[in-house]
Amino acid sequence: MAFSLDKFVQWKFADGKKLDIKEVGASGFRHPWELSRAEISLGIVSKYLPDSATFLDIGAGDIYFAKLLSNKTSGKIYAVDTEFVDKKTGDGNIILSSNADNIEEESVDCVIMMDVLEHIDDTHTFIETALSKLKKGGVLFITVPAHQYLYSGHDIFLKHLRRYNKGSLLGELKPFSAQVEIKEIYYFYLSLFVLRFLGVMLRKMFGSGKDMSEGVGNWKFGERNPITMMIRLFLNADFRIGRILSHAGINLPGLSLCMVCRKKSV
Repeated sequence: MAFSLDKFVQWKFADGKKLDIKEVGASGFRHPWELSRAEISLGIVSKYLPDSATFLDIGAGDIYFAKLLSNKTSGKIYAVDTEFVDKKTGDGNIILSSNADNIEEESVDCVIMMDVLEHIDDTHTFIETALSKLKKGGVLFITVPAHQYLYSGHDIFLKHLRRYNKGSLLGELKPFSAQVEIKEIYYFYLSLFVLRFLGVMLRKMFGSGKDMSEGVGNWKFGERNPITMMIRLFLNADFRIGRILSHAGINLPGLSLCMVCRKKSV
């Protein structure tokens, strides 16, 4: 079965940049949200996997997260995006691929889908194909934007087809319940949820409030700037608190939703 990502990388800037890179501004600076999400996600997948784990990073964009993974594992990292030319990069164990056809069935320890599913029309085929590349006992890590009532110009700009809640994301995996076990599912970034909720409600009620149609790509501060560092640390704490509370049965809303699944051994 061919593994195509055309559904979410066909939209480009006039200069040819891919969809995923819309989150990086003209200055090249990454928003603290992206830095925090990458840092926390790296810690989560590392908890579940050995140091030699192999990864399939779907929708790898500018391979920012793949490069972080390369510092954590000695295993191969397949970074998949349709505009890639198939090759091994100069970044150690990262292998670029335009699709996953050449990746053997049940050959990777972890499949990463960070903010990907919301771009896909045929999610069933997409998930089915991704799971076919995952070893028995392997981990599927998913993040998606949360809460359809927060859908706004920001989502339109990023070509999101939908936002998810726990029920709808669990529904995407339900047809594969014989194959996968849900290990964790929780909302994260309560603080950003509050800001987005207020912005969306103000626009709906009064036609005012920031639309955020240009995404987070206008961030003007470098990664080591004190402002970036403080917000990043705050978001890291926000993420961890939400996860801890969720494990305790206290479910707070969040701007995004995270799911960790393990492929069953039998």
